[in-house]
Amino acid sequence: LGFADGPITSPPDLGDYTISRLGGFPVFPLSAAPPVSCSDCVACKKKMPLLTQIYCPLPESSFDRVLYVWGCEDKECQKK
Repeated sequence: LGFADGPITSPPDLGDYTISRLGGFPVFPLSAAPPVSCSDCVACKKKMPLLTQIYCPLPESSFDRVLYVWGCEDKECQKK
């Protein structure tokens, strides 16, 4: 997939959804972000931290694609 090359500190980069990231806060390409509940654990209903956001554009397409991965910190949920 790639290598982490350092923290993102520049304000324009922090808001750029085309920059993949590990942890932190998600940046969405939409004018309206999805509901906050999209990062709720389906088992315990707690907010999950963002593990990674990966920009993966579609070749030969005018559409963008971003993969978001959240993970629950509750040990019981990790077993489900």
